[in-house]
Amino acid sequence: MEFGRQVLEKLQRKKKMSSTMPLTLQGLEVHFYLPDTHQIIHLKGSFSAEELCIDAAKKLGVSPLCSTLFALYNEVSLTWFPPNYSFVIDESTRLKLHYRMRFYFSNWHGTDKDSPAVLRHALKRSSSQETAVLDLPSLTYLYAQSQYDFQSGLAPLRSPQSEEDTQQIENECLGMAVMAISHDAMGSQMPTRELTRIFKYKNYIPLSFRQDIAQRNIFTRMRIANVFKAFLEEFNDRTIQNSSVSKHYLKVKYISTLENLTERFGCEVFEPSLLIIHENEDDASGFGDKGARHRVLVSGTGGIKWQKVPVEQSQQSSGPKHPTKHDVWTTFSNFSEITHIVIRDSTVTVYKQDDKRMRDNSGGILKTFKNLQIQKLESGYRLCGTDTEKPTLRELTDQLSGQRLSTESIVLTLDRGCPPQPNEVSNLLMVTRPDTAAPSSLSQGITVFHRINKEDIIQDKHLGKGTRTNIYSGRLKIRSYDDDGLSGLQRTEEVKVVLKVLGAGHRDISAFLETVSLMRHITHKHMALLYGICMHIIMVEEFVQHGPLDLFMRAHRADLTPSWKFQVAEQLASVLSYLEDSKLVHGFLCTKNILLAKDGLEGQGAPFIKLSDPGVPITVLSREECIDRIPWIAPECVKNPKALSVAVDKWGFGTALWEICHNGEAPLRDKQRTEKERFYEAEGALVIPNSSELADLITHCMNYDPRKRPFFRAIVRELDRIKEQNPSVVSGVIPLQETDPSVFESRFLQTIRKLGEVLCNKRMYFKCNLCILQGMEYLGSQNYIHRDLAARNVLMESETLVKIGDFGLTKSIKDNEEYYTVREDQDSPVYWYAPECLIHRKFYKASDVWSFGVTLYELMTYCERKSYPPDMFQNMIGRSHGQMTMARLVKALEEGRRLPCPPSCPDVMRRCWGYSPEDRVDFKSLIEVFERLLSTEELSLARSC
Repeated sequence: MEFGRQVLEKLQRKKKMSSTMPLTLQGLEVHFYLPDTHQIIHLKGSFSAEELCIDAAKKLGVSPLCSTLFALYNEVSLTWFPPNYSFVIDESTRLKLHYRMRFYFSNWHGTDKDSPAVLRHALKRSSSQETAVLDLPSLTYLYAQSQYDFQSGLAPLRSPQSEEDTQQIENECLGMAVMAISHDAMGSQMPTRELTRIFKYKNYIPLSFRQDIAQRNIFTRMRIANVFKAFLEEFNDRTIQNSSVSKHYLKVKYISTLENLTERFGCEVFEPSLLIIHENEDDASGFGDKGARHRVLVSGTGGIKWQKVPVEQSQQSSGPKHPTKHDVWTTFSNFSEITHIVIRDSTVTVYKQDDKRMRDNSGGILKTFKNLQIQKLESGYRLCGTDTEKPTLRELTDQLSGQRLSTESIVLTLDRGCPPQPNEVSNLLMVTRPDTAAPSSLSQGITVFHRINKEDIIQDKHLGKGTRTNIYSGRLKIRSYDDDGLSGLQRTEEVKVVLKVLGAGHRDISAFLETVSLMRHITHKHMALLYGICMHIIMVEEFVQHGPLDLFMRAHRADLTPSWKFQVAEQLASVLSYLEDSKLVHGFLCTKNILLAKDGLEGQGAPFIKLSDPGVPITVLSREECIDRIPWIAPECVKNPKALSVAVDKWGFGTALWEICHNGEAPLRDKQRTEKERFYEAEGALVIPNSSELADLITHCMNYDPRKRPFFRAIVRELDRIKEQNPSVVSGVIPLQETDPSVFESRFLQTIRKLGEVLCNKRMYFKCNLCILQGMEYLGSQNYIHRDLAARNVLMESETLVKIGDFGLTKSIKDNEEYYTVREDQDSPVYWYAPECLIHRKFYKASDVWSFGVTLYELMTYCERKSYPPDMFQNMIGRSHGQMTMARLVKALEEGRRLPCPPSCPDVMRRCWGYSPEDRVDFKSLIEVFERLLSTEELSLARSC
């Protein structure tokens, strides 16, 4: 009877809906998601977006630290406004904006145990502990914003993968409504049975779900309402009233649930009309072809990712969506790898470091310091508590340097101001705290190098002399093994190298080894590769085809264009920015230490440089040797060779630019030592040609005050500005992609091990495996099976990019079949094959997963000969020949015998070796595993630094 009465009431209930167009009044309005907070209105005037955000933060009580996470958003045009955007408000202005938290970091609450918690760096002198990401007002506002996004559809629900998943999503939506109603009713002392009468659950669920419920029959709607009522009453009776659950807990629980319930919560997705990726590849990815479009995903913890999405995907019928190859995102970079961003009209270009590593990223102030507040006035800057005021911040800090501040009991002497540094650790940075302690990183104070045997080196002709070295061309013997799984024969190759031999009169090798150790820390496409050192005091370095830049420029001065020189300057600034971020100092920048791998003349594209080692460090040079290096050596190092800092390379960069502008001519080449010394004592300056677009940059770099030299990131941005304002410096054909033409483009991983260039840290290891997995996932999505995946067929183009090669055994699976059956007899890498391949000659996509497991084993054992898969299996089954080997191998696999997992090996290796294809993990799941491992490792390194 009660149910019938409810049905009758539903049928009789009719509401007249009136719709009105949203009205935007005159002026500029900044709206908030908190229901009791009135909007900010400006009817006239000029305001920057930053000023409006500051006013909004003050109104809400958001701290300055957290206010950096917020921005202004136009919900109509879907536009974010940068802090420097200027709003000019007059009588014709009608603009409605929303104050939103834009920069969101998943798992900031730390409730997801499978992901690293996100925390904020703390500014403490003796502790590295972190603090919470959000303050209480920010959390309250984020909760209100999240409710609005969830209910309005701005945060769309994730796509269901099955009918059961659809039901699960609906139940979770009702659960979200229960939490929101309980939060709003908490503290009101309202009886539980009154909640459903006062709070309508449809007001707390997404609009799409609400519309879907409205399309269902009345009995289904009544069933949902009764189930919700019972759930709400039970939740309040058992959880709210009988426990200490607080509003804060419900807010955090609500937001954390949204991260999994919605599609890419807190992320931003863009669909550009054209996307071009340049990342050490021969061809750019994506050219806006009509058959496909691209998406770019930006998230706080995942960085920048992209995917290629075909047009037909948007035309698919509605209903449950199943995972496809297009659900895979390719990582472009994490935020820690980005050097700068250039925006020109509607084009956004993101630059990242080549294989950037977060080494020695303390960036903090080592000496005792005191935080003093500086107030920004209309007339300038003033130190709070004093009358000292200057027009610029630089003038104020210079004025305060050396002065004393005194209180009743304390006297402080101000030594110097500490402006923000690139990569400086501050409480504006978010970091993750993994569940397990980060592995200890290699200290830069430890000398590490790869040893090369003397008999592996062949010395050829003499090329020249360094400060304390003789330089020869030569050849290096590299031994590797045939990997057909049968012969195990050794072969020897030779590569051209440069040999730097310490002079006979200099037997103190500590400084020489210091340079070797420095070069071992550096991996960049514009750095010459160091193979290692022979204990006969010979440094073995990569041979670069066209040799030193100064000699080449003098010989080809008539062929060099401003565009050619500018590209060389850009590449040099790029590698020096990498060194600056890594807190490493080169110490001797000059064109004779810049090598030319590709000349870029006669229509061959762009030049390609590589920076060589600095030779003997400045710190051990005599005063006469330091004076000989004028004007390449920074003035402060002549006075004190121990004063080695990043600022030294900024001076050297300015001198190298001068040489580039003068076709490799050496500055002050006719001056004697005494004249060079007087040049620095008088703070002389090199003559800068007025026609050079780089003249001002040279002057700024060669400033006698190290503190006033620009950071290399600023230098890179300045070069971009020059390029934009002076099209003549980039006239002519400039290729879209810089390609390293060196012989290391296709080295085997085994060869890298012999050269000491193994996967020497977890980050590089995870990146290598991720590249392999992404390639195999794409191959499988096109219905191809590789059939010969092994370390010998993994080619390393750079330290950040590996490629899969040798498709001689690759086959295509028909669309209506699950596997390919091999019928012809041919030599096969049986020790990399899954059981179904050996027994039935059937190759599934999962068969390549088995081969990846063996390849993973090779990489984890660094391709050591003693861990070679054929040898390991033969030791396991006994030595035999022909079909007997095959029979014994099959029997061993049937018995569950596998290659031994190396120490600290992840369980994922054994998941690749399930006996049946359906028992193995797929490539997509492996990609997710290694992306998570890579993200955890990079953020662990950032924290450990």
